[in-house]
Amino acid sequence: MQNNLTGKTTPTALARRESRLVHWFFVPAVLTVAHYVRLVWYETGANSPNWKFRRVGAVRYAPAAYRRLFWWVFQPFLDRLGPLHIPNFLAAVDAVFLYATLWLLYRLLRRTVSESWPERTAAVGCFMAALIFPLAWIVPYQRPETTPTAMLLATALLSLTWTNRYARLALLCGYALVQGFLRADVAFVFGVTLLLFSLFHRPWRAKYLLEGALVACLSGGVQAYLQFVKYPNVTYGDVAVVQLRNNFNHRQIEFLLVAVLPVVMLLWFCLRRKLSAIEVFILAFSMLYGILWLTVGSACEVRIFVPCLLALCVVAGRVMGSYLTAVDA
Repeated sequence: MQNNLTGKTTPTALARRESRLVHWFFVPAVLTVAHYVRLVWYETGANSPNWKFRRVGAVRYAPAAYRRLFWWVFQPFLDRLGPLHIPNFLAAVDAVFLYATLWLLYRLLRRTVSESWPERTAAVGCFMAALIFPLAWIVPYQRPETTPTAMLLATALLSLTWTNRYARLALLCGYALVQGFLRADVAFVFGVTLLLFSLFHRPWRAKYLLEGALVACLSGGVQAYLQFVKYPNVTYGDVAVVQLRNNFNHRQIEFLLVAVLPVVMLLWFCLRRKLSAIEVFILAFSMLYGILWLTVGSACEVRIFVPCLLALCVVAGRVMGSYLTAVDA
């Protein structure tokens, strides 16, 4: 739509074009990921002993026992499906959660980027380009809770931009409880980061200190309930809980270098640009969670870090977009 007086395209029309373009990018990207998710479930899922382990015997294995929410919700649907249809269903669920994640992160980017159209256009383009890296890590060592966790994290990050504190407080408390039964470590690190960031960043102290403490306590409480009350006898099998030493052997270091290289490059760009508070928070949260991942997780299972990689794409879009449109002095 053009302004009849000036003949120029109006900001509203430009925003609609941008939204349409983003949709056109998200749909094939999500369908591509869902296609490979479906293939992997066919090959290693419904027709293998591993599938029965995930559904029936998972309560004997600590990581699976602490992530039961997905199965509690979707098990009634899976029980009605045959082995050939279960991979289709799981791929569809991943597609829905992944699309919601990308859309929420795009909405977060729009709240952080400048209203200047050249910079905004560059930021959206860099954001979509950066998504290539985390999307590539969803399928290897895939787990059904990866995309729901990413969506919940994107929702929590977006809520930090809300002005209504009661709505934000209610959502973050709900996030801590739901995420606690899905992957409590993500919500706990989110709460701890928000608490620490609020203590050291004075403008956030009055707004987010209580929210950070509540998210950390609620998610930590859920983890304690699962670990000491609900499933006190589960074990990690023959795998050590602390994996830090194993993550730096020659087999794991390749995965680590490939996954972390885009993050290191982003940090270099961030050192040369002024960041908003929410961008600094995303970086701090990702760094703390990365330390936890390398301490108690396996470096080759990069899908553990995928929710953080997706969130970092918001920072990459804004920072690299401003770099492209900067005017040299």
